[in-house]
Amino acid sequence: VGPSVPALLLLREKIKFDQISSAQGLSQNSVFSICQDKKGFLWLGTEEGLNRFDGYRFRKFFTAADNGEPSGYQHIRTVKMDGAGNLWILNQTGINRYEYKTGTIKKIPVSSFDAPFSNESVLIDLCTAPDGRVWLLTDKSLTGLAPDFSEKTYEFPARLVQQGTLPTCLTADANGNLWIGT
Repeated sequence: VGPSVPALLLLREKIKFDQISSAQGLSQNSVFSICQDKKGFLWLGTEEGLNRFDGYRFRKFFTAADNGEPSGYQHIRTVKMDGAGNLWILNQTGINRYEYKTGTIKKIPVSSFDAPFSNESVLIDLCTAPDGRVWLLTDKSLTGLAPDFSEKTYEFPARLVQQGTLPTCLTADANGNLWIGT
């Protein structure tokens, strides 16, 4: 069976690629996550922080440390937007939320809501779900954080971890089902 007619039509189109780099103001050239917000801004997570691109220029944002000051650790792994338009930012030190209403970034220490989390845990991914929950995936557990900050943590079965079956990514579908890649 060959390619479908629409696929053949797409092959005839030329796709133009533009590269945007630190020469145009991006804080660092390695981008690990991209998210577009409701206003059309692109948010890019790099090894050196969070960048917002308006189509012309970049603005740099720094995630917060426990004391609310900018964190020294800026390697952004994931950037996702929730239904309220807030951005959720994951780096190895925890989760930050950029609140659109105030324009501030607030640190949410993982250890404050994920009971099995320890310094040895590896933060892997996060996703936002249609019900307003934010789900955090570590190498040992899955935690749902509700809009009111109540939480529920599910530990992975020890036999899976011992077998080396480790989670690598997470997403929620339109029906609220969670999908974990291994």
